[in-house]
Amino acid sequence: MVNFFLCRSLAVKGTTHERLQSCTFIVFSYFLPGGAVDYCEHLTTAAIRETKEEAGVDVNLTGILSIIYSPYGSYVRLCAVFVASPKDESQRPKTMPDFESAGAVWVSAEEIPSLKLRGKEPLLYINEKYCKGAIVHPLSLLEVY
Repeated sequence: MVNFFLCRSLAVKGTTHERLQSCTFIVFSYFLPGGAVDYCEHLTTAAIRETKEEAGVDVNLTGILSIIYSPYGSYVRLCAVFVASPKDESQRPKTMPDFESAGAVWVSAEEIPSLKLRGKEPLLYINEKYCKGAIVHPLSLLEVY
């Protein structure tokens, strides 16, 4: 039984190819926008909502980059990593800290290694997978019964 569902959004600007990173309050480090899926919420709805809450950017999901199943003894985590594009490329990420995050920035793939990261996932999903041509699966892969 999965105890915790997560979603992350790898948002990419089409014109500049910049990637969206949200800043967490955990030692003010950067990470892909995302978070917990609410009870009975669809994964895609959660990814869109979490990106807006953490980064202040409205996105359209365009595909699924990865689904990660992580068992930790009696605790199981399932995380979906979506690829997204901003609905409006001129919309600026949030700069005012709130309960969700300390803010967000658009950065190039080359700039990501210079950021203070909360974990290896931005490097893994952006620089090692997405930028190297990993398969982006269609959203139709997710079925609801």
